[in-house]
Amino acid sequence: IKEIKPAFDVKQQLVVEAKEENLITYAKFQLEVRDAPLKKVIVVYPDVYNISEVKGQLVNQRDYVISKHPELKGFKQIEIPLLKPVIGSFSFDLEMEIGKEPIKAVNKMGALYIEGANSERGSIVFISSEGVFIDKPVVTELREVHTGSLAVKINDAKYAFRFRKNNWSFELKVSTKATG
Repeated sequence: IKEIKPAFDVKQQLVVEAKEENLITYAKFQLEVRDAPLKKVIVVYPDVYNISEVKGQLVNQRDYVISKHPELKGFKQIEIPLLKPVIGSFSFDLEMEIGKEPIKAVNKMGALYIEGANSERGSIVFISSEGVFIDKPVVTELREVHTGSLAVKINDAKYAFRFRKNNWSFELKVSTKATG
């Protein structure tokens, strides 16, 4: 008899905030698990990021493992154990940062995704802190949408995009406003 594996779909809501001293991505993942309980999640993400926070009622917020992705160059993975096996829906959040000034740099980033998902779709919104400008991102495999059309209202959203697969990427130029 073959072992029944969990099947799950993922919805992502990503907010990329450009600040003068950092570029931060707030990622909310909502999973719908069926067939068998899920015991852990593995999030694959670009290696320019450092994970600064893991949050969620059902995820172990301290006992996770970060490593280089074994196959994808330029990516890391975070393996997060769940506090108990889960079937049904649950969500968790990651906060990630590049840890350096994004000003005048080419901030090119690829998709983040959960390994093993049957489908993964979501939105990505770009915002900037006061005194920081962002140019319209140069994107691949992202469809631009009106910032007001998102399920959750994001204050000061400058640009918004949707995706249906985890093969997207963006390039973002960040600058400071001229004062006076």
